[in-house]
Amino acid sequence: MFSFINQPSPNSVTHKLLKKLSKTINPELIDTELENHLDYLSMSAMSDILRALEI
Repeated sequence: MFSFINQPSPNSVTHKLLKKLSKTINPELIDTELENHLDYLSMSAMSDILRALEI
């Protein structure tokens, strides 16, 4: 069965997480790093970016 429910993008999830953690990171940097990651759209990409930023 197909689902047409809008899923939040990894970019928006990462931005919301950083906001909740009160971290001020340039959103364009996050977007660029996520979109250039080999596993874009995965939790692995988010984890790698956050680890690289030491968060």
